[in-house]
Amino acid sequence: MPDYFKAANKTVGVVVQLETRDAIAELEAIAAVPGVDALFVGPGDLSGSLGHPGELTHPAVMTLMDQAATRARAVGKPIGTVGGTPEVVTRYRAMGYDYVAVASDLGLLMRGAQAAVQALRTSDDRAQVHTLAEGTRTETSGY
Repeated sequence: MPDYFKAANKTVGVVVQLETRDAIAELEAIAAVPGVDALFVGPGDLSGSLGHPGELTHPAVMTLMDQAATRARAVGKPIGTVGGTPEVVTRYRAMGYDYVAVASDLGLLMRGAQAAVQALRTSDDRAQVHTLAEGTRTETSGY
């Protein structure tokens, strides 16, 4: 395709991530930059920048998340985020987020690994069904 870059640029969208208090403060200016098609607020990095690392639903984080959605709607820019659980995604949608990713690749991988480990535990939660040192536990042998 001889005009690939000319054609490709017409179909590429630019989504700008806002992940600090300062970035959220400049939301309108960032949204007004020519070529910016949508906004995305990263709650993980935002929580860290607010002094609440890992507390993605801390009230200070949620307040800024809510304000960002309201302000993006006021300037006519779609805004999105990521939520780790269906309940958090529901809260973001209620705030007015236009698109929300459900969980992250790392979060899904961790939950899958935790479920696999839990499935290998006995019903009394004393030991795992299988260990390298002791082998596989069975109903008759105890291991």
